[in-house]
Amino acid sequence: MWVIYAFISAFSETGKDVLGKSSATKTNVLVTAFSVQFFGLLFLMPLLILTGIPLIKPNFWIGLLLAIFTIPTSQILYFRAVKLSPLSISVPVLSINPIFTALLSWFFDKRLPDGLGWLGIIIICIGLYLSRLEKDVLRQGIWSPLRSIFQDPGSLSMLGVAFIWSLGAHISKMTVVASSPIFAAVSFFILGSILLTLIGVFTRQFSLQLIQSQIGKLSLLGFFSGVSELAMNCAMAIGFTPYVISIKRSNIVWSSLLGKLLYQEKLSFIKLIGIMLMFSGIVLLLL
Repeated sequence: MWVIYAFISAFSETGKDVLGKSSATKTNVLVTAFSVQFFGLLFLMPLLILTGIPLIKPNFWIGLLLAIFTIPTSQILYFRAVKLSPLSISVPVLSINPIFTALLSWFFDKRLPDGLGWLGIIIICIGLYLSRLEKDVLRQGIWSPLRSIFQDPGSLSMLGVAFIWSLGAHISKMTVVASSPIFAAVSFFILGSILLTLIGVFTRQFSLQLIQSQIGKLSLLGFFSGVSELAMNCAMAIGFTPYVISIKRSNIVWSSLLGKLLYQEKLSFIKLIGIMLMFSGIVLLLL
């Protein structure tokens, strides 16, 4: 059952990728990040009222304390990445996310992937390389696709997101086990809404006018984010965290393809092969 929840989270992430790029371009990064948290909270709160507040264990508060750093930082970096770079360029960087998550599992779960899992990691790295390969790579040098991650501001931001989300996945697992999937999700969205409001007011980038002008897209963006978070929490309640995140990151494929269809982004044949290799590597991580 956790596999189904993980795929629901992946498809919801694709919706967030596509709408997030449009919303961040027409508003600003902080307004979009706040709206995701706030409207996601409005979607999830009625579900919590129906299910009730569960028994809360001490580890929940440790996870919530750690989330003070991970939630606002990852949200700001994520929407900065999709705003600055094409989806087919920035989103594939998230293929590193399962690798970080698997490595951190040794600290949180005292467990690492087996041989097949590490093979998947190698294939993902090759796919990432190909996804950034350009025709003039021989003239620029064989390491140019990897250097381009650090030269492109959107890709560099997404690299930060990949690491923070890896830590955040284990934090989410901690809070889910110590409470419930819906309570953990609502708590994170409340925390995110408060923190991003404070950051927006402090930096003078918070604007109710911008939210009102894009309220349709922003509310739908929050809905997708809420579904993704809840489905991921349900999956992690019964599944191994790196495997859940591996399936969730299949959104790389769907977001890259939609980026080409909706935003006329360039997606060459070799980049498409790279994206499919990353997806294959994710499948191996699952196995």
